[in-house]
Amino acid sequence: MDKSLLFSVGLIAGLSLISCEVTINDSKDEPVESVSSYSLSDEYADAVNQMRDDLKYEEALSYIDSLLEKSPGDLILLKDRGIIKSDLGDYSGAKEDYLAVIEKDTTFSEAYVNLGHSYMLEGNLEKAKEMTAKGLELDPSSSMAHLNMGVFNMREQGEVIDSYHHFKKAIELDPENSMAYNNIGYLHMINGGNDSAYFYYQKALDLNPNNVTALNNRVGLNISEDKQQAVLDDLLHIYKLTPEDNSVPSSICFAYYSLGNIEKSLDWGELATSSDPESVQAAINYGYALMADGQVEEACEQFHRFEFSPGEELLDIMKPCKEIANN
Repeated sequence: MDKSLLFSVGLIAGLSLISCEVTINDSKDEPVESVSSYSLSDEYADAVNQMRDDLKYEEALSYIDSLLEKSPGDLILLKDRGIIKSDLGDYSGAKEDYLAVIEKDTTFSEAYVNLGHSYMLEGNLEKAKEMTAKGLELDPSSSMAHLNMGVFNMREQGEVIDSYHHFKKAIELDPENSMAYNNIGYLHMINGGNDSAYFYYQKALDLNPNNVTALNNRVGLNISEDKQQAVLDDLLHIYKLTPEDNSVPSSICFAYYSLGNIEKSLDWGELATSSDPESVQAAINYGYALMADGQVEEACEQFHRFEFSPGEELLDIMKPCKEIANN
């Protein structure tokens, strides 16, 4: 099986290392200028974190805004609003909130760490590293700061050893840091240590079963070892967590195809091509399923929707298309 055709590029491509923002209401011990009873309450943290778990970011933003109206000087609320804005993809707005916090309290380490994360999401690694280093200088015990420094070093300079030490330190400071385990797994994977990579990805998923990055990375390993049922299981989980990711149905389509379940493959192929009609990979994967189902003309129609260079296996499957064209 030509595994390069299994998944659309966006699903597993790129450096699968994740930097993170310091989470909601982790700032109780920070020397902030103004803190209200709202931001220090477990009820507040539980409510906002539940909204984030449920992907109700707009609701979380409205909730924090309502509390800021009552306590406009609360820096924790301001920092947390930046996190929610980042969840919504408003990185510029998130930066404004973090900078506002820093302007009022230059010792608020988490604001620097989160500001660094925002710069990273905008592609400014130099500023990301600068802000994270400042946060780490203010608080050497910040697990997230070590996690992010490891990511930045790897992305910017490929410093595997230095990144590894940062990730290990992040785990030492916070044994439940799922992303740090994922990132160590990734370092093992790119160095050929698949068994160790599996161990760390599994540890990351034990801590957070919804860690999409760890799931995607484990999918990559299972593809390389032709463990198709495991690939499918993880992809179905990923789809439940990220139904807005149009690349996943195409991957599920081919996973079912590789397992011989053509009926399911057809269903997912139809969904893939309708949800992302410009995807070459979706068209190819759906074409595989259609051809296996004997729908030759429909399969050829999918194969010929885009210009691409097929591999030997696909060329062989596409032979009936030439006959149809010649007739």
